[in-house]
Amino acid sequence: MDNHVAIGAGLGLRALINAVVHETVQATALIGLWEGVSLNHFMGKSPSSIDPYLAFGLRQFVDFLFTQSLMRTMIVMLWTGLG
Repeated sequence: MDNHVAIGAGLGLRALINAVVHETVQATALIGLWEGVSLNHFMGKSPSSIDPYLAFGLRQFVDFLFTQSLMRTMIVMLWTGLG
């Protein structure tokens, strides 16, 4: 159930940032930081589960489908690692 909330929150944050900021590197970095914090939190709750990684992959895939931007996907992945 936590993964459903994380998926919804991640996609909601992406939609909100896209509506307000319109594709800047800073907005993309903010999304990546949120993903990193979210992934770290859920891996702390269940370290042996791959579900947080699957949820992250799903959010990345949906984001790529809507934006069609490989650069944005790569920036989010980079900042996720830093978050």
